[in-house]
Amino acid sequence: MAFESLIRWPDPVRGMVPPSEFIPQAEQSALIHDLGAWVLRQACRDLPSLGTRFVGVNVSAAQLRRVDFAKRYARIVREEGIEISQVTIEITETVALHDNDTERRNLKALRDLGCWLAVDDCGAGHASADYLDRFPFNALKIDRTLVGKLGRSDAAFVAVADLCELGRRRDVVIIAEGVETPEQLDLLRQAGCPRVQDFSSAGPRRSTPGATRARAVSLPRPSAEASKAELPHNKRGPASPPESALRRPAAAGRVRRSARFGLDMPRHSR
Repeated sequence: MAFESLIRWPDPVRGMVPPSEFIPQAEQSALIHDLGAWVLRQACRDLPSLGTRFVGVNVSAAQLRRVDFAKRYARIVREEGIEISQVTIEITETVALHDNDTERRNLKALRDLGCWLAVDDCGAGHASADYLDRFPFNALKIDRTLVGKLGRSDAAFVAVADLCELGRRRDVVIIAEGVETPEQLDLLRQAGCPRVQDFSSAGPRRSTPGATRARAVSLPRPSAEASKAELPHNKRGPASPPESALRRPAAAGRVRRSARFGLDMPRHSR
Protein backbone atom coordinates (compact mmCIF):
# COMPACT_ATOMS: atom_id res chain seq x y z
CA MET A 1 0.00 0.00 0.00
CA ALA A 2 1.29 3.48 -0.83
CA PHE A 3 0.01 7.03 -1.10
CA GLU A 4 0.51 10.20 -3.09
CA SER A 5 0.44 13.50 -1.27
CA LEU A 6 -1.74 16.23 -2.77
CA ILE A 7 -2.51 19.74 -1.60
CA ARG A 8 -5.74 21.77 -1.66
CA TRP A 9 -6.32 25.33 -0.46
CA PRO A 10 -9.50 25.66 1.65
CA ASP A 11 -11.25 28.94 0.90
CA PRO A 12 -14.36 30.00 2.88
CA VAL A 13 -16.11 31.10 -0.32
CA ARG A 14 -14.75 28.90 -3.11
CA GLY A 15 -14.27 25.74 -1.10
CA MET A 16 -11.27 23.51 -1.84
CA VAL A 17 -9.14 25.30 -4.43
CA PRO A 18 -7.16 22.87 -6.64
CA PRO A 19 -3.38 23.25 -7.01
CA SER A 20 -3.75 24.22 -10.68
CA GLU A 21 -5.11 27.56 -9.47
CA PHE A 22 -2.44 28.52 -6.92
CA ILE A 23 0.74 26.53 -7.65
CA PRO A 24 1.54 28.55 -10.84
CA GLN A 25 1.44 31.74 -8.75
CA ALA A 26 3.65 30.18 -6.09
CA GLU A 27 6.13 29.13 -8.79
CA GLN A 28 6.64 32.76 -9.72
CA SER A 29 8.06 33.54 -6.29
CA ALA A 30 10.05 31.99 -3.44
CA LEU A 31 6.75 30.75 -1.95
CA ILE A 32 7.03 27.55 -3.98
CA HIS A 33 10.09 26.57 -1.94
CA ASP A 34 8.36 27.22 1.41
CA LEU A 35 5.20 25.48 0.27
CA GLY A 36 7.09 22.49 -1.12
CA ALA A 37 9.08 22.08 2.11
CA TRP A 38 5.89 22.20 4.18
CA VAL A 39 4.14 19.57 2.01
CA LEU A 40 7.15 17.24 2.23
CA ARG A 41 7.43 17.58 6.00
CA GLN A 42 3.69 17.03 6.47
CA ALA A 43 3.72 13.97 4.21
CA CYS A 44 6.63 12.48 6.19
CA ARG A 45 4.85 13.13 9.50
CA ASP A 46 1.65 11.54 8.25
CA LEU A 47 3.38 8.48 6.81
CA PRO A 48 3.54 6.37 10.01
CA SER A 49 -0.22 6.73 10.48
CA LEU A 50 -1.09 5.67 6.91
CA GLY A 51 -0.26 2.00 7.30
CA THR A 52 2.26 2.02 4.46
CA ARG A 53 5.98 2.56 3.96
CA PHE A 54 5.84 4.74 0.84
CA VAL A 55 4.57 8.19 -0.12
CA GLY A 56 4.79 10.25 -3.30
CA VAL A 57 5.32 14.02 -3.12
CA ASN A 58 4.82 16.42 -6.02
CA VAL A 59 7.76 18.70 -6.79
CA SER A 60 7.74 21.62 -9.21
CA ALA A 61 10.58 21.96 -11.70
CA ALA A 62 10.96 25.48 -10.29
CA GLN A 63 12.08 23.94 -6.98
CA LEU A 64 14.81 21.95 -8.75
CA ARG A 65 16.43 25.19 -9.94
CA ARG A 66 17.50 25.93 -6.40
CA VAL A 67 21.12 24.83 -6.05
CA ASP A 68 20.65 23.32 -2.59
CA PHE A 69 17.28 21.64 -3.26
CA ALA A 70 18.53 18.04 -2.92
CA LYS A 71 20.37 18.82 0.31
CA ARG A 72 17.34 20.55 1.86
CA TYR A 73 15.00 17.77 0.72
CA ALA A 74 17.16 15.04 2.20
CA ARG A 75 17.53 16.95 5.47
CA ILE A 76 13.76 17.29 5.95
CA VAL A 77 13.22 13.58 5.35
CA ARG A 78 15.98 12.68 7.84
CA GLU A 79 14.63 15.11 10.44
CA GLU A 80 11.23 13.39 10.26
CA GLY A 81 12.74 9.95 10.79
CA ILE A 82 11.87 8.64 7.32
CA GLU A 83 14.18 6.79 4.94
CA ILE A 84 14.58 8.71 1.70
CA SER A 85 13.91 5.48 -0.24
CA GLN A 86 10.34 5.67 1.09
CA VAL A 87 9.69 8.92 -0.81
CA THR A 88 8.86 9.22 -4.51
CA ILE A 89 9.40 12.62 -6.10
CA GLU A 90 6.82 13.32 -8.80
CA ILE A 91 7.89 16.12 -11.12
CA THR A 92 4.77 18.10 -12.00
CA GLU A 93 4.03 19.51 -15.45
CA THR A 94 3.27 23.15 -14.63
CA VAL A 95 6.83 24.30 -15.36
CA ALA A 96 9.11 22.67 -17.93
CA LEU A 97 12.34 21.00 -16.87
CA HIS A 98 15.31 22.65 -18.54
CA ASP A 99 18.34 20.56 -19.42
CA ASN A 100 20.68 22.45 -17.12
CA ASP A 101 23.33 21.40 -14.63
CA THR A 102 21.40 22.47 -11.51
CA GLU A 103 18.32 20.37 -12.26
CA ARG A 104 20.38 17.36 -13.34
CA ARG A 105 22.62 17.54 -10.26
CA ASN A 106 19.64 17.77 -7.89
CA LEU A 107 17.84 14.82 -9.49
CA LYS A 108 21.00 12.71 -9.67
CA ALA A 109 21.85 13.48 -6.03
CA LEU A 110 18.38 12.42 -4.88
CA ARG A 111 18.38 9.23 -6.93
CA ASP A 112 21.87 8.38 -5.66
CA LEU A 113 20.48 8.71 -2.12
CA GLY A 114 17.78 6.16 -2.95
CA CYS A 115 14.82 8.45 -3.75
CA TRP A 116 12.49 7.31 -6.53
CA LEU A 117 11.88 9.85 -9.33
CA ALA A 118 8.73 9.91 -11.47
CA VAL A 119 7.57 12.00 -14.43
CA ASP A 120 4.03 13.04 -13.52
CA ASP A 121 1.15 13.66 -15.96
CA CYS A 122 2.98 12.53 -19.10
CA GLY A 123 0.92 13.56 -22.10
CA ALA A 124 -0.23 16.86 -20.58
CA GLY A 125 1.43 20.20 -19.99
CA HIS A 126 5.23 20.18 -20.23
CA ALA A 127 5.74 16.59 -19.09
CA SER A 128 7.21 14.59 -21.92
CA ALA A 129 8.64 11.14 -22.56
CA ASP A 130 11.87 12.74 -23.74
CA TYR A 131 12.59 13.51 -20.07
CA LEU A 132 13.70 9.87 -19.89
CA ASP A 133 16.60 10.71 -22.20
CA ARG A 134 17.71 13.71 -20.17
CA PHE A 135 17.03 12.88 -16.54
CA PRO A 136 17.41 9.79 -14.28
CA PHE A 137 13.73 8.90 -13.78
CA ASN A 138 12.55 5.56 -12.40
CA ALA A 139 8.88 5.88 -13.41
CA LEU A 140 6.55 7.61 -15.85
CA LYS A 141 2.89 8.30 -15.11
CA ILE A 142 0.43 8.51 -18.00
CA ASP A 143 -1.87 11.51 -17.56
CA ARG A 144 -5.50 10.87 -16.67
CA THR A 145 -6.75 12.90 -19.65
CA LEU A 146 -5.12 10.38 -22.00
CA VAL A 147 -6.47 7.46 -20.00
CA GLY A 148 -9.93 9.05 -20.08
CA LYS A 149 -9.94 8.92 -23.90
CA LEU A 150 -9.42 5.16 -24.01
CA GLY A 151 -12.38 3.48 -25.67
CA ARG A 152 -13.22 6.70 -27.53
CA SER A 153 -9.97 7.39 -29.35
CA ASP A 154 -7.75 4.94 -31.24
CA ALA A 155 -4.97 7.53 -31.12
CA ALA A 156 -5.09 7.52 -27.31
CA PHE A 157 -4.72 3.72 -27.25
CA VAL A 158 -1.73 3.88 -29.61
CA ALA A 159 -0.11 6.61 -27.50
CA VAL A 160 -0.54 4.58 -24.30
CA ALA A 161 0.81 1.42 -25.98
CA ASP A 162 3.84 3.37 -27.23
CA LEU A 163 4.57 4.70 -23.75
CA CYS A 164 4.31 1.21 -22.28
CA GLU A 165 6.73 -0.13 -24.88
CA LEU A 166 9.08 2.77 -24.14
CA GLY A 167 8.99 1.85 -20.47
CA ARG A 168 9.90 -1.76 -21.20
CA ARG A 169 12.83 -0.70 -23.38
CA ARG A 170 14.14 1.82 -20.86
CA ASP A 171 13.45 -0.29 -17.76
CA VAL A 172 11.16 2.48 -16.44
CA VAL A 173 7.97 1.72 -14.49
CA ILE A 174 4.83 2.88 -16.36
CA ILE A 175 1.72 3.80 -14.35
CA ALA A 176 -1.62 4.93 -15.76
CA GLU A 177 -3.40 7.58 -13.67
CA GLY A 178 -7.10 8.13 -13.10
CA VAL A 179 -8.48 4.75 -14.18
CA GLU A 180 -12.23 4.87 -13.57
CA THR A 181 -13.91 2.14 -15.62
CA PRO A 182 -13.46 -1.60 -16.28
CA GLU A 183 -13.16 -0.79 -20.00
CA GLN A 184 -10.21 1.51 -19.37
CA LEU A 185 -8.59 -1.13 -17.19
CA ASP A 186 -9.01 -3.77 -19.90
CA LEU A 187 -7.64 -1.50 -22.64
CA LEU A 188 -4.64 -0.60 -20.49
CA ARG A 189 -3.99 -4.30 -20.00
CA GLN A 190 -4.15 -4.81 -23.77
CA ALA A 191 -1.75 -1.88 -24.26
CA GLY A 192 0.74 -3.57 -21.96
CA CYS A 193 0.43 -1.18 -19.02
CA PRO A 194 1.69 -3.03 -15.92
CA ARG A 195 0.41 -0.71 -13.18
CA VAL A 196 -2.48 1.66 -12.62
CA GLN A 197 -3.58 4.32 -10.17
CA ASP A 198 -7.33 3.97 -9.81
CA PHE A 199 -10.29 5.16 -7.78
CA SER A 200 -11.95 1.82 -7.06
CA SER A 201 -9.69 0.51 -4.29
CA ALA A 202 -10.97 2.72 -1.48
CA GLY A 203 -12.67 6.01 -0.75
CA PRO A 204 -10.98 8.97 0.91
CA ARG A 205 -10.20 8.78 4.60
CA ARG A 206 -8.48 11.07 7.04
CA SER A 207 -4.96 10.08 8.06
CA THR A 208 -4.67 12.56 10.94
CA PRO A 209 -7.54 14.71 12.24
CA GLY A 210 -8.00 17.79 10.09
CA ALA A 211 -4.74 17.30 8.24
CA THR A 212 -4.83 14.84 5.36
CA ARG A 213 -7.08 12.44 3.53
CA ALA A 214 -6.03 9.24 1.86
CA ARG A 215 -6.96 6.66 -0.71
CA ALA A 216 -5.48 3.19 -0.43
CA VAL A 217 -4.40 0.84 -3.20
CA SER A 218 -3.31 -2.79 -3.28
CA LEU A 219 0.41 -3.05 -4.01
CA PRO A 220 3.08 -5.65 -4.60
CA ARG A 221 4.39 -7.19 -1.38
CA PRO A 222 7.63 -5.48 -0.31
CA SER A 223 10.89 -7.39 -0.35
CA ALA A 224 11.98 -9.35 2.72
CA GLU A 225 14.65 -6.75 3.38
CA ALA A 226 12.16 -3.91 3.21
CA SER A 227 9.74 -5.78 5.47
CA LYS A 228 12.27 -5.79 8.30
CA ALA A 229 12.59 -2.02 8.38
CA GLU A 230 10.39 -0.25 10.91
CA LEU A 231 9.41 3.37 11.03
CA PRO A 232 9.98 5.26 14.28
CA HIS A 233 6.77 6.29 16.00
CA ASN A 234 6.17 9.98 15.31
CA LYS A 235 4.38 11.72 18.19
CA ARG A 236 4.63 15.21 16.81
CA GLY A 237 1.62 17.04 15.48
CA PRO A 238 1.08 18.25 11.90
CA ALA A 239 3.86 20.38 10.47
CA SER A 240 3.29 24.11 10.51
CA PRO A 241 2.53 25.65 7.10
CA PRO A 242 5.05 28.13 5.67
CA GLU A 243 4.86 31.64 7.08
CA SER A 244 3.61 33.03 3.77
CA ALA A 245 0.69 30.59 3.82
CA LEU A 246 -0.41 31.70 7.28
CA ARG A 247 -1.69 34.94 5.85
CA ARG A 248 -4.50 32.97 4.19
CA PRO A 249 -6.49 29.91 5.25
CA ALA A 250 -4.01 27.10 5.86
CA ALA A 251 -3.33 24.72 2.99
CA ALA A 252 -4.85 21.27 3.45
CA GLY A 253 -2.89 18.16 2.64
CA ARG A 254 -4.46 15.30 0.72
CA VAL A 255 -2.96 11.95 -0.13
CA ARG A 256 -3.81 9.34 -2.71
CA ARG A 257 -2.07 6.30 -4.16
CA SER A 258 1.61 6.72 -4.88
CA ALA A 259 3.38 6.97 -8.21
CA ARG A 260 6.04 4.58 -7.04
CA PHE A 261 3.79 1.56 -7.04
CA GLY A 262 0.43 1.28 -8.69
CA LEU A 263 -2.05 -1.56 -8.72
CA ASP A 264 -0.39 -4.43 -10.57
CA MET A 265 -2.33 -5.90 -13.48
CA PRO A 266 -2.04 -9.43 -14.84
CA ARG A 267 -0.30 -9.50 -18.22
CA HIS A 268 -2.78 -9.59 -21.10
CA SER A 269 -2.84 -12.90 -22.96
CA ARG A 270 -2.68 -12.56 -26.69
